[in-house]
Amino acid sequence: MRPTLAAASVLCAVAGTALAAGVGLRVIEHRAATWYLPRGGGQDPAGASSTSSSRAVLVLGHADTGTTAGEQNLARTRAALAVARPADVLVVSGGGVAGPVPEARLLADAARDLGWRGVVRVEEASRSTWENVANCAPLLEGAGRIVVVSEPVHAAKARRFLALQRPDLADRLAAATTSDGADPLPGAGTWGVLMGLVDLWLSEHVDGWAQDSAQGLAGVRRLLASRD
Repeated sequence: MRPTLAAASVLCAVAGTALAAGVGLRVIEHRAATWYLPRGGGQDPAGASSTSSSRAVLVLGHADTGTTAGEQNLARTRAALAVARPADVLVVSGGGVAGPVPEARLLADAARDLGWRGVVRVEEASRSTWENVANCAPLLEGAGRIVVVSEPVHAAKARRFLALQRPDLADRLAAATTSDGADPLPGAGTWGVLMGLVDLWLSEHVDGWAQDSAQGLAGVRRLLASRD
C-alpha cells in the first residue's frame, strides 16, 4: 500500500521536525560545554599562579547496575582521557547508587583498562551531582585548573554547583577540550538533553532542588514537605 500525498506530507513534516530538534539539541550541547566557565572561557583562571600547570580532571559517574563500567561510564572515561595530560590528576566520583560497585570504582578501573597510568583519586560516597561536587572539593584544592567531564549539560550543572559551593574553586574551571581544541564530551541523546535542561532549570530556580533531585521521589517528597 502506497502512502497518500497527505500522509507523505505529514511524515516529511514529522521527520523534518525531529531532524531540526536533533540538530537544535546538538547545538545546545555544544554551547553547554562552555556554560558556567569563568570569564575568558577558563583559559586563564583566577586562583592559579602564572607558572602552575597542575590540573584536575573530575569525571562524574553514571548509575550503573553491573560490576564493570557500562556504556555511559565508558564514554565519560574515554572523554576524560582525551582531555587529560600525563601530569593531570584524574578525580573520579560516584557512590554505589544503582549497583554493588561504586561508580567511582567503575570509572577508575575503566581508566586503567584504557591505558591511564597517571594519578587517580577516588571519591565513592556521593549519591547526587551536588554531593559529587561537595565531596570532591577537598580533592581539587591543589589544582591550578579544574576540568569537569560528563555529558555537556550534566557537566555544566556540576560547574554551577561548584560555583555555588566553592566559588574560589569555580574560578579555576577550564573547558573540557583536547590539546587541539576539540570537544570530546559524549552526547546525552535527545531525552537526556531535555531532561538535563529541565533539571538544570529547576536547580537554578527551585530552592532545594539541587540537593534533592537525584534522590528520586523521596527527594521530591522532602522538597514538597518543606514548603507546606
